[in-house]
Amino acid sequence: MAILLVGVAGGWLVTRFGVPAGLFMGGMVFSSMYRMLSTVKIAGINTFHKMGQILIAIVIGTSFQQEVLEPLKLALLPVLVQIIVLVTTGFLLGILLSKWTALDRATSILSSLPGGLPVMVGLAADLNLKVHVVAVIHFFRLTVIVFTMPTLITIVTPFALGAGGGIALTPVAAMSPTTMLLVAMIGLGSYLLTNRFKFPGADMLIPLLITGGINLFFYEFGPLHPAIKQVAIMLLAVSVGARLNAETLKTLKQVLLPAACIILVLVTLGVLMGFVLYWITPLDLVTALLSSVPGGAASLTAVADDLGGDLRIVASLHLCRLLFLSVLMPPVFLLLDKFSQRKIPPASPSLLWKRGD
Repeated sequence: MAILLVGVAGGWLVTRFGVPAGLFMGGMVFSSMYRMLSTVKIAGINTFHKMGQILIAIVIGTSFQQEVLEPLKLALLPVLVQIIVLVTTGFLLGILLSKWTALDRATSILSSLPGGLPVMVGLAADLNLKVHVVAVIHFFRLTVIVFTMPTLITIVTPFALGAGGGIALTPVAAMSPTTMLLVAMIGLGSYLLTNRFKFPGADMLIPLLITGGINLFFYEFGPLHPAIKQVAIMLLAVSVGARLNAETLKTLKQVLLPAACIILVLVTLGVLMGFVLYWITPLDLVTALLSSVPGGAASLTAVADDLGGDLRIVASLHLCRLLFLSVLMPPVFLLLDKFSQRKIPPASPSLLWKRGD
């Protein structure tokens, strides 16, 4: 609980200075500093992340209206092309990483793919790969994206027509008792369902589908209290920051140069494709950029609204890529393991650089 209080204080402080996406960035930085300085074992990190994902998905779902479906349909084909390009690039970079370092090929590929941190780590554990390496490289990429995208968007959006807020979230009515009850029931039900039925992206996808479906076809929720979104952002920020520790830094030091090269290529490619997406679809520039860079669905959704993007579009398009990776990767890695004719070594701390490199 202490780390959550530190994160809240950090988010509030950074927001006071007018930093873009300050709540998320402040919470992430201060919680990571607390984790580094604390000698006490931090509990509840995964619970924070799950609750944050469920809450942000409910916020997104209650804002879904018919008007958002049309730009989603128009963006779907370009985003599918984006996914194929990013995944192929990540796959090739992973093969290069296995040649540059002593990492096995499967761990290298999974570390280089443009997926979310929790999902990629989960796949690494399921496939008996080096989980700590996969976690560190994806954490590094997510941190780079969260810190650089607000600055980049601040620089480029003044030069773009309709750069931010292309699809506005329009308040409809005050939050009613019925809405409060439904939100609480959906939140609790989603928590129980995601504990029972576990698959990549479930923590966001299940509450998003339930809430969005109800809002579109049965009952219009209206705007939720802003505090719900702020709590979701803070839980996500703290859950990311709390993953940083001395062991993380030690592992990162060993793979820093190749990981930095991979991240630079993927982020640059994502930004370029974000501009293309902006030019060929009705999406505003902020939404297009945040939908295209290979970061975590929950984290980028959390900062999208503060930066002037449409969090509904950002979340939906990132979840598409997440589902694509979740379905495709397990059979691909099984084939890799079969044709390599060698057993993938279990995760264990070891020297990652090849001797003589």
